[in-house]
Amino acid sequence: MHRLRIYPNAIIKNFLRPSVSIRNVQFSSAPSANKVTVNYQLGLPSIQIPLPSRQEVCSFTVRPLMQTVADLLNHVKQEDGGIDYIAIYDANDIRISKSTPLETLLKTNFNLIINDHKYPVDAVLPSDNLASIEEEKGMARLKTMIHQLYTGLNVEEYETRREKELQQQLKKLQDDLSPLENKLTDMTVKAERRSNRLMWGGLAFMSVQFGFLARLTWWEYSWDIIEPVTYFVTYGTAIVFYSYYLITRKDNFGDIQDRHFQIGLHKYAGKNGIDLRKYGQLKDDIFRVEAQIKLLKNSRAALSRPEDH
Repeated sequence: MHRLRIYPNAIIKNFLRPSVSIRNVQFSSAPSANKVTVNYQLGLPSIQIPLPSRQEVCSFTVRPLMQTVADLLNHVKQEDGGIDYIAIYDANDIRISKSTPLETLLKTNFNLIINDHKYPVDAVLPSDNLASIEEEKGMARLKTMIHQLYTGLNVEEYETRREKELQQQLKKLQDDLSPLENKLTDMTVKAERRSNRLMWGGLAFMSVQFGFLARLTWWEYSWDIIEPVTYFVTYGTAIVFYSYYLITRKDNFGDIQDRHFQIGLHKYAGKNGIDLRKYGQLKDDIFRVEAQIKLLKNSRAALSRPEDH
C-alpha cells in the first residue's frame, strides 16, 4: 500500500482555498453504516456519515478553517431528503451552535443526531492543530516574501515620491480654493439673509391678508358678503401652492427655503464672477487627493515591517 506524503504547503493551500461546497461525496460500502468516522484525505478531514434513506455511507470533505457546523448540517440534509432532524451535541448532550467553526468541533468528541439515531464521533487526530500551526508559519513566510519584494522593487521609495507629488498638488488646490471660499463665505451669509426675508415676507403677506379680510367682514361689509370672497381667496392660494409644487417639486417649507438660498447664492456668485462649478470641482479634487495620500500612508504602514512569528 502506497503512502501519500503531505507537505505543509499543500495543507495550507487546501485549508485556505475558497469553496462553494463543503462536501466531496463518495459512496462506499466499506465503512459501517452504524457509525460516523473521520479520516484525512489530501490534508482535509473527510467525515463518513450513514444516510438513513438508502442505508449508504456518504463522505463529506470539509475545510475546518472556513466553514461552520451549519454548513455541514445543511449539506447532509441536501444529500438525503429523508432527514427530518439533524443536530450535533457535545459529550454532555448539550447542543452545539450552528455558528461553531468546524475546526473547533473536530477537536472534541461529539454526537451527531440524525432523525432517531445517535452517532458518537471521536475527536480527530491532532493533524488539524499541525495544519493551523503550519498555516500561521506559511502566512508569516508569505508576508516576509511580500515585504522583501516590496523593498526590492523600491515601492516604498516610489510611494514616498508619489506622496510628495500629491502633497504639492493638494497645496496648489487649496491655494486655488482659498480665495473662492473667502468670497463664498460672505455670499453665503447674504443668501441666507435673502431666504429668511422671503420666508418672513410670506408670513407678513398672510397676516396682511387675514387683517384685510377681517376688516371687510366686521367693519366694511358683513360675513354674508365676504364669505364667497374668502372661499375664492383660499382656493386661489391652494392653486398657487400646488402650481409651485408642480414646478419645483418642493413640498415643505424647509425645501422651499433651501431652494431660495441656492437661487440667491448663484445670483450673488454670478455678480461677483465666481464659477460655482469650478468651486465644486476643486472640492472634489481635494477630497480625491486626500484619499490617495491616506491610502499611501496606510499601505506603507502595513508593509513597513513584516510580523515576527
